[in-house]
Amino acid sequence: MYCPPDTFTSYQFTPSPAEVADIFHVPLSTFLSDKQPPLISHTVQQHTSYFDLHHFNVEFMGKEFDVQGITAHLCVFIAAIGLSRGPDFEYSLPTEYCVVSEGIRDSVTKLMSV
Repeated sequence: MYCPPDTFTSYQFTPSPAEVADIFHVPLSTFLSDKQPPLISHTVQQHTSYFDLHHFNVEFMGKEFDVQGITAHLCVFIAAIGLSRGPDFEYSLPTEYCVVSEGIRDSVTKLMSV
């Protein structure tokens, strides 16, 4: 898929109400900070791999949102890449299963271990 460079400034994205309940803004640093550490919802084990699924309670315009599961995992992952650092709290990446390329996974693993 090709997206022209001006796609995100010229195209009006419209969320599907069937898929998106709300849109809110949260600084990426929220997902790396230990000021309000995430709650561990449960540990996933698949074959010999395991990792914790977290959830974050975040507030935007007077409403509270619970970011959890794979969405929370992706937010931590994207924040680590975007801010070039790991989280301030203990966080484990899956040891076997990951939906990104090995190169990205290795880069993020290095960030997470700093």
